Amino acid sequence: MKPTRGRTSHADKLRSNARSEALYAAMRGVPVRSDMPAPPERQERAKRAVNPSGEPLEGDIQRAIIKYLAVHPKVAFVGRFNSGVAVATDAYGNTRYTRYNTIKGFPDIHFLLKGGKAGYCEVKRPGGKLTPDQELFLSAASAAGALAFMATSVMDVEERLK
Repeated sequence: MKPTRGRTSHADKLRSNARSEALYAAMRGVPVRSDMPAPPERQERAKRAVNPSGEPLEGDIQRAIIKYLAVHPKVAFVGRFNSGVAVATDAYGNTRYTRYNTIKGFPDIHFLLKGGKAGYCEVKRPGGKLTPDQELFLSAASAAGALAFMATSVMDVEERLK
């Protein structure tokens, strides 16, 4: 059984129970109960696709930048903002959609510099371009006094924090 984030999945519990049932049936010399079919064995997940160009993916760049900002002496804290919709269905079958991060163009990474200045970093792969909403957000944040920029590497962030 392979735990998922520290928890055992329901299917893995069923598989374990089926194996125990088979063991006890063999010890007693009786056939295994047929009313307890075990779920199919877990299949290995496909490996993450490798980028054929060899360049890092945007998620890899984001993680590196967040790690860099987390230990930078000028940064008080750093966080990642996701955007999207959460779907919840109650016991009566009513579906509710909750949108989170409703600001259009909000950057991938936000941080606070010691001294109170806000920071926003939109991460792109090398050669990537900002959407019009992202450009608008970064320019509005800069005009309001925040440190707002696009980065394609940790070196870009390092330059901006000098």
